[in-house]
Amino acid sequence: MKADFLMAVQAFVGDTVYALNVSSPSADFVDWLFPADAYLVERNASRAGFVLGAPGNYTIRMLATKDDCQNSKQRDIRIFNRNDIGQTDPQLGYQNQISFGKVGVYPNPNYGKFSLQIELSPASDVSVSMYRSLNSALVYQTDGKGKSRYDFAIELKNFVQDVYVIVIRAGTSIYRQKVLIMN
Repeated sequence: MKADFLMAVQAFVGDTVYALNVSSPSADFVDWLFPADAYLVERNASRAGFVLGAPGNYTIRMLATKDDCQNSKQRDIRIFNRNDIGQTDPQLGYQNQISFGKVGVYPNPNYGKFSLQIELSPASDVSVSMYRSLNSALVYQTDGKGKSRYDFAIELKNFVQDVYVIVIRAGTSIYRQKVLIMN
């Protein structure tokens, strides 16, 4: 029996990471061992999902058993803060992406007048579009140039009570946020 699993080597704080069991032959029993501060999303014989809440280097271990044979495999993962995107391995392509730190809509729900706050790393141009969820009609659009923090004061006129989707684009990154607007 050869125990083995696939897993990302880098991720960001709060990302859900999956480890996929590729042991050969298939194990009768699999036990996953995680750092004490890992939050487990899923754990079974074929895969395990987890979230780490702090930056650092971590080791994930899998113990696989088939009949009387037992084997183990361990792999390391490095967790970064989203603001540390420039420290990631350039071969993985994270450095060309814009990371959304904090996105907030206040208040939510609201009556057509609200604030949209966006934090980016690194600083970037941003495009904000807002669509009505019922029919995908564009109801609002604005842009911002070259900042790492944006504060938009949005006031809609002639709106219909509905759930709206705010789509934020920065570089090749896209973030979506729902907002409930009431009459």
